[in-house]
Amino acid sequence: SSVHLTFFFERQTGFFLLQIYTPLTLIVFCSWVSFWLVKTEKGGEVPARTALGATTVLAIVNLGFGGKAKPKVGYATAMDMYIVLCFFAVFAALVEFACINFVDTFIK
Repeated sequence: SSVHLTFFFERQTGFFLLQIYTPLTLIVFCSWVSFWLVKTEKGGEVPARTALGATTVLAIVNLGFGGKAKPKVGYATAMDMYIVLCFFAVFAALVEFACINFVDTFIK
C-alpha cells in the first residue's frame, strides 16, 4: 500500500499587477510624453523634458528597485526583468533627448 499526495499551489497576481506592473507601465508611458513636446526656437521645452525624464527615472528606481513589494528570492524573476526593461526604456528616452539636444546645439 502507498499514499499519494498532490498539492496545488496558486499565487494570486492581483497584488503584483496593482503594485508593480501597472505603475511601471504608466511611468514608461509618461516618459514618452517628452517626445510630444513641441520644439521651440527659445528652447522652452528643455526644462520640461529634462524634469520629466529625471522624474520618471527616479520613479522607476524608487518603485522598481525599492524592494518592498517584491518577493525575496535569490534569483532573477520575470518581474525583475520587467523592472530592468522599464528602467532602460525610461533611461533611453532621457538619453535620447540629451543626445538630440547636444547635436542640435552644435549643428546650428
